[in-house]
Parts: sequence; C-alpha cells; structure tokens
Amino acid sequence: MYKMLFLVLLVFFFVKPIQCKVLNVGTNSTYQNIQSATQNTKPGDTILVLAGIYNGGMSIANLQGEALKLIYIIGESEQNVIIRGGTNAIQFSDAAYLIIKGLIFEGQTRNDTGECVMTVGTGRDLSLQRIDISHLPKGVYFVKIGDKYGKFVKE
Repeated sequence: MYKMLFLVLLVFFFVKPIQCKVLNVGTNSTYQNIQSATQNTKPGDTILVLAGIYNGGMSIANLQGEALKLIYIIGESEQNVIIRGGTNAIQFSDAAYLIIKGLIFEGQTRNDTGECVMTVGTGRDLSLQRIDISHLPKGVYFVKIGDKYGKFVKE
C-alpha cells in the first residue's frame, strides 16, 4: 500500500507531461511555409502542411528532435501538398529524429548531381515516408543524406 502511494506521489511530482504542439502551414495559417514553421519547432512537435502548392528551394538548419520526441513534417492530404521548384525541394543541414511524409515534389531543377529532390547535410534517424515523385518528369533523381546518395530512376 505504502509502496503504491509512494510511486503515485513520485510520478505526480517528478514526471513532467510531454508538451508538444501542431504548427499549421498554409495560406491562412500562422506559418506560410515549412521553413518559417521550423523556426518555432521543438522536439515532439508536428508541422502539418495543409493542402496547397509551396515553393521549393527551402533551406532548413538544425531541425532536431530527440529519440523519444520526434519531429514530424506531414502533408495533410497525400495528393494535395506539393513542393514545387527549387534546385532541391528541401535542403536540411544537421537534422535529427525527423519524419517527413505525405509530400509531393515536382519541378526541381538540375544541380551538380543531376536532379536532387531532397538533401540532408548530416542526419540522424531521418525517415522519409510516402514521398511522391509521380509529377516529376522522366529522369534520374537523388536523395542526399550526408555524403550518401540514394538514386532512383523515373521512366
């Protein structure tokens, strides 16, 4: 009985609840693009990108979650969140514990590696999920993470 009461009091006084927020990105939202939302993002937060077309060529530095508090960048609708243009759609430097899903990339221009959809300068525990390149023309594309390239061909 006393052990249980002690555990309850211990948890009550010393365990802080996880506080995270959702940052909405969209035309009529607090943030107009992903890059501006990342400036106020903390570990555990989610950036929810509402349906729309967003300019590519973003450069995002030091976006770092934690092992138990990942940062999510999620497209609201997997068919309607488009990152268009730019040499890269998004270039990350020093990213960690980050999950990106539900975005469509189109219209990226050539760079020194051919076509590059996304670059992560250095990254730890980065997950790219359901990234749609169906709108890109035929060609060779790359995802660069650190000094490693992932290559895919669209025919």
